[in-house]
This record gives sequence, C-alpha cells and structure tokens, in this order.
Amino acid sequence: MRRKLLSLSVTLMMTILIIACQDPEPVNIEDVILDNMAKITISQGIAGTVIYKEGNFMPPVVPGSGVIYPLSRKVYLYDYAQVFNLPLGHFIEPDSVTSTLLSQIKSDINGFYQFNISDTGIYSIFVKENGKYYNDYMDGSHGVNSFKINRDSVLIYNIFLDYNACY
Repeated sequence: MRRKLLSLSVTLMMTILIIACQDPEPVNIEDVILDNMAKITISQGIAGTVIYKEGNFMPPVVPGSGVIYPLSRKVYLYDYAQVFNLPLGHFIEPDSVTSTLLSQIKSDINGFYQFNISDTGIYSIFVKENGKYYNDYMDGSHGVNSFKINRDSVLIYNIFLDYNACY
C-alpha cells in the first residue's frame, strides 16, 4: 500500500512538472500589443509590452522555428543610467546601475506595463531576468536602455527579451 501511494505521488508530481514546464500557447503578438495599447491610462510617460522571443528568426523564418509570447516580469524605471566597463553579454548586475531607481511595477499576464512620468527627459528601463537586468542596447554615451519622454505624449516601448533568439 505504501509503495503504491509513493508511486502515485511521484506520478502526480511528474505530471505537474511537465505541465508547468510547457511553453505557453502560441499567441498573435501583434494582437496582444494592440490590446495592451488600449489599456494605457496615462497622458505622459512610457507604456508597452514585455515580450519573450526564443528560437531561429533567421530569414526565411520557418513557421514553428521560434516562439514569441508576452511575459509578466518586474520592470524598473531609472533616471538615465550610464554603465561603464560592462561585461560582455545581455545581462548586467543591478548594483552596477548607479542612477536613481524611480519606480518599479510588474507587467500583467499579457506583458503590459506603464509608467506615468511627469518630467520630460531621458530615462532608462530594465527588466529583471534571472536576478539580473536585461541589457537590450546602449546609446553612444554609455546609456543603457535609454528613452526620451516628451511633453504630453506616451512613448510605446515594447521590451523584447530575445537572449535565446538568433537573427
């Protein structure tokens, strides 16, 4: 009896793990982005969708060779962040960003996020992935993931976590 119970427990745990580790259902990411744009409630700031890309996106793109789906992740808004002597790769340690953290939120299940930013200027945005900040790009002045906010406008900025994608 004890052996059957143990076997049943192991089978149940394996089933749960298999289901939990499966990729999400395929989505039309353009539809998700459009739906997310309709959620914007701010009049000045930044909003967008956190998107994960994995697989082969080399031309010609073969259907099924890559996956794209929205993610719920923590998104961090900083004053303009400049990082010097970065290690190679897409990830940087959060403590290497020395500018002021202004706000943080978690994107929803469809990847939607928004920050109301009342002052115009240049800011930086990060998504934390595996305990580190994802570095999507640098400007010509060592600014990391920087963007500019203009008066009375909302910048649409979709964040692509594509460190497992090839182009």
